[in-house]
Amino acid sequence: MATHVHNTNEACCTIPPVQSNYTPNGSFKSVGSFNKVYVTGPATSTSAIVCVYDIFGFFPQTQQGADIIASALKSSVFMPDFFEPDPPFPEKDFPPTTDEGKKALQNFFGTTANPPKNVKNLITFGQHLKREGFKNVGVYGFCWDP
Repeated sequence: MATHVHNTNEACCTIPPVQSNYTPNGSFKSVGSFNKVYVTGPATSTSAIVCVYDIFGFFPQTQQGADIIASALKSSVFMPDFFEPDPPFPEKDFPPTTDEGKKALQNFFGTTANPPKNVKNLITFGQHLKREGFKNVGVYGFCWDP
């Protein structure tokens, strides 16, 4: 269980969610130790970029962003399911409005979305991509700590 109290970010709580009918360009594959990775971009690229999604997991707008980056930079973009085999935090429960909801969010950050555990997984994944032949590996991500 996490000992840090996670507060809510005003921007996350006041801006409405994006609505999208976007159809992603990439596909889901098993890569490295991850069973589910969204992969997009040219297969011949020597550059890989890893996308770390937010606490809600895979969403069309996050995949659309990965597709845009892959196209603009002519790079392969990989978005691993860092939370597997667990589900992401339920969007309907955010922001938490009760003590029980706040406890559930803290528990999520202490287990499934535990930053040190997931940073280790990210580094291991980047090393895997280097072993697979990518000369350059970068990363970008979204808010995990509301």
